[in-house]
Amino acid sequence: MSSVLIDNSTLTSIQRLSGTAPAPRSYDPQGDYAAFEAFATTLMFNDSFYYIDDYKETFRASRADEFRFVRAVGMEEFPYSDVESHAKELTEGLLLDIRAGRVEPGVIKEFLESVGLHLTAAWQMQSSDFFLTLKILADEPNDWDVRYKYSPLSALIFDQSLGREVEANDAALRLVGSDGKDVVEREEGKRKYAIGGDIQAFATSLNWMTWRTAFYALSASHFNATVSLHPIRHTFLSRWTADRNVLSNSENWRTRFSGFFGDQATETINRINETADATEIGLHLPLFAAWAVGRTGTVRDAVSFLLDVRVSPDAVAVRQKMVEIDELRSGRAGAKWKVEANRLALAVRAESTDLIRKFGAGHGTAPVVSMNAELGVPPKFSVGVEVEMGDLGLKFGSARRVRGLFRNIVNDVVGFDGLGDVRSALLRQVRKSEDHTIPALPIEERRYAGRNSDWKQKM
Repeated sequence: MSSVLIDNSTLTSIQRLSGTAPAPRSYDPQGDYAAFEAFATTLMFNDSFYYIDDYKETFRASRADEFRFVRAVGMEEFPYSDVESHAKELTEGLLLDIRAGRVEPGVIKEFLESVGLHLTAAWQMQSSDFFLTLKILADEPNDWDVRYKYSPLSALIFDQSLGREVEANDAALRLVGSDGKDVVEREEGKRKYAIGGDIQAFATSLNWMTWRTAFYALSASHFNATVSLHPIRHTFLSRWTADRNVLSNSENWRTRFSGFFGDQATETINRINETADATEIGLHLPLFAAWAVGRTGTVRDAVSFLLDVRVSPDAVAVRQKMVEIDELRSGRAGAKWKVEANRLALAVRAESTDLIRKFGAGHGTAPVVSMNAELGVPPKFSVGVEVEMGDLGLKFGSARRVRGLFRNIVNDVVGFDGLGDVRSALLRQVRKSEDHTIPALPIEERRYAGRNSDWKQKM
């Protein structure tokens, strides 16, 4: 039986698409669709569902009412503060670090570029003053097609801290000019040089995302449960894994798993499956969210449809094969494990496709990686093994494993507009709010990066 911990960011995305939570005024829906697809896959491939009830107080009751099938875990029901502190320690040095206009090499740079964001910064004139401005580097001309391509990608980051009460240290970042000195706000004569609000908001969102990713990975491992994160957080986890050995696997595995979140997802899955150290399998699964919305017409009805379908004998059979894969993982024996795991993967794919065919036409398939690995960074808190968690149905264990079905969010974003009528249905219930907006980062052609002009100065 598989228990899964779902992050609040995913639930917020579902609520925006269902119209029960407001969407930002400048709303890019692609990120929420990707989260909905991951959520739909989570429903189909797991048995029981949980979320940590630490969301904003004013929205807790409505969230609990909308997701009655997801059990809320109170902060008092596990060592919340210890998990929180350890997550902050693990991600403390992961800051947006920009030097002489370019993001410094490291985990953050690799993560941003894995979702197509190549960033630069420069002093940009606005009303006779200069503001340090974050921009997206692009090879194409600065036209509307380029903005349309990159805005949903940057929105995925900004969205991470949307609606939060931001504290002063949340915007921690490192800015170093081309002279090697820290960038500070200053005045030269009557002209001001100020750090733009967008760059601080972007840093705040990155910091929140890295910390919460670590928090959920540790929490899920603590409960020995599957983790289901918003796909942008899964993408970050892949880079963090490769750099910090957060998940205990070979360098070969980490490199290929990280590569899954690049542009060649299908080819990377094939390379993953070729490795002897196969703690994961590649799956091509139907697009469950598009299928359910296409069947019902709205996101809210689609969730109800998925909950009904998941208890059918066909869906139960699919989950049973996933259980068999997990059992093989825990007692794998070299080549036999690899052969059997991939045989089961083919069966999962075939039965998932048959399931959709039986209940109505689907809308294509998408690759995912099924991952189950030891947590390489052991939690610093400890609780006795087999301590029951009230009526949670979960218990602390010594396995410290992280499991999940990881999607390639770039593929989901790019494919969103190809959904046709389903795309319209996905957005039918969205309601815009004037209270929140997501900045749109300006685009700069690479050939102009680092150049000075009357209205721009290099960092």
